[in-house]
Amino acid sequence: MSNNIKNPNIYINTKDIQILDFNKDWKLIRSNYPGEAETIYRKEEADNMRLLYAEYTEEQKNIILAGSTDDNYIIKKLNTNGYVSDSYKWDKANGVKSPIYRIDEGIYGIDIRNGFQIWSENKDISQDIIYKLQEVFTWDLSELRYANAKIGNIVKGKYFDVDISYGNTDTLHAKCSLEHESKLKYFPYMTSERTKKLIDLGYKMLYLGGLFGIFKNDPYAEELANAIKEDKEEQEKNTNDAKQLLLRKINETKKII
Repeated sequence: MSNNIKNPNIYINTKDIQILDFNKDWKLIRSNYPGEAETIYRKEEADNMRLLYAEYTEEQKNIILAGSTDDNYIIKKLNTNGYVSDSYKWDKANGVKSPIYRIDEGIYGIDIRNGFQIWSENKDISQDIIYKLQEVFTWDLSELRYANAKIGNIVKGKYFDVDISYGNTDTLHAKCSLEHESKLKYFPYMTSERTKKLIDLGYKMLYLGGLFGIFKNDPYAEELANAIKEDKEEQEKNTNDAKQLLLRKINETKKII
């Protein structure tokens, strides 16, 4: 049996729930009465994954297990009876660039392809926050058709940065809170690289949908749409000029030949 107290990746601080043999043939046990314990979950039931993290979340009262097999990275959410209420798997052969890592209580990340995915016990966010951000910040204003989003700096227990780019026209910056009282809500401010100004969206923390809902009605959204349109027209003009220059040169060459 390993000494789990010294393992920095175990966040189970309850006397009733314990992980035995974290590094090898682990199992999850629950004490019912003094001197009595039962196994509620074991390695064989979890695709024989090797544990990377194990935690008990105080507020939601879930047990979160994160680990890996030869082929996959896996996260499982259990209740204290060992019932698995959520399970998610990343195929290592499908562009995974890092193991699962813990961001905060009940929140895990993994680097995959050219982006970042997040898993959370809180169902208010998507398992793939990048996809959700890009979906939310793309709407039916004709010039705001596509947003490229990425996660930036993560400050454990405080916030992580979110960058939303519209081509080369502008990148907007926001921060998502990891603080206990406002976890996974966004600060009601954004900044623009193009204007170097603050976009003030109110006075209270917002979920992603609320952040988008207020932003799309902010005067800057229309200003940004116009800027994207102008950049698009300029790019189209430059492309056309370059093609015309090439065509003229070809026609001149034909006359010489």
